[in-house]
Amino acid sequence: MKKIAMVMLFATLWLMGASNGCLSCHQGIEDIRDHQSGMIQAILKKAKEAGVPDNDCVVCHGGNPQETEEKAKAHQGTLKYFLDHEGPKAFYPYPASPWINEHTCGMCHPVQVSAQWNNLMATEQGKIHGAIWGFGAKEGYRHTFTDFNTTALHQRIGTEAYRDYMKRLKAKEPQAMLEKTKELPPAPTADEVEKDPTLSVYTYLRQEWLRCHTGGKGRYRRGDFRGIGCASCHIPYSNEGLYEGKDKNIPHDQPG
Repeated sequence: MKKIAMVMLFATLWLMGASNGCLSCHQGIEDIRDHQSGMIQAILKKAKEAGVPDNDCVVCHGGNPQETEEKAKAHQGTLKYFLDHEGPKAFYPYPASPWINEHTCGMCHPVQVSAQWNNLMATEQGKIHGAIWGFGAKEGYRHTFTDFNTTALHQRIGTEAYRDYMKRLKAKEPQAMLEKTKELPPAPTADEVEKDPTLSVYTYLRQEWLRCHTGGKGRYRRGDFRGIGCASCHIPYSNEGLYEGKDKNIPHDQPG
C-alpha cells in the first residue's frame, strides 16, 4: 500500500508539473487570485492560447516553463508565442512594473495602464511643488516639475461626473494642471548649493520624498516595503516585508 501511495503521489506531482512547470520548484505558492475569478480565468485562457494550459505564471512573468532543473534557465526569456503576440517579452520578476506592464497588466487593463503615468503617485507633481515652494518658491504657483516629462497630464478616466469636475477644476486652477511638465532637475553639486542653497530641495526630493513614486519599489526598510507599478497598491506587503507563504524556494527571512 505504501508503494502504491508513493506512486500516486509522484504521479500527482508529475501531472502538476506537466500542466504548470513552474510548480516543480514553486510548489505551495499561493494563487494571486481565486481560480474561479474572472482575472484568473482570463489568464488561463491566454495560457491556453500560448500552448501552456493551466500555467497561470508565465502569462505575466514570462520565463521558460519547460526548464525544471536550473533556476537561471527557467527565469529567462519567454514563450515564442508571446514574442509574436501580446504578452511578456522576457522574464519579468516584477510584471506590474510600469516600465513593462503594457505587456502584462495591459493585456486586460489597457486603459488603466495607459493612464498610470497621469497618476499623482507616478508624477508626484503636488509633492514636488510643495517642497519647492518651501525652499523659496522658485516656480511661483506653477506646478512645473514631475518625475518625468509629461504631456496631457490631466487626461482622465472615470465617470462622466468625475471628468466634468476635473475639467472645471482645471479651468479654476490652471497653474496646477499644466498641459506639459518638466522632469525634476538632477540633484545639484555641493558647489551649486553653496551658491544657491534653495537648490538643495532637488537633493531632498530625490533622496527622500520621491520614494512613493510608483516607478520604483520604495525605501528598503520596515514599513516602506511595497511593490512597483500596479503592485504598489494591488499586492499588499506586511510592515516587515517578509514572505509568509508555503513556497520553500522563496526566502522567508529576507525582506523585500
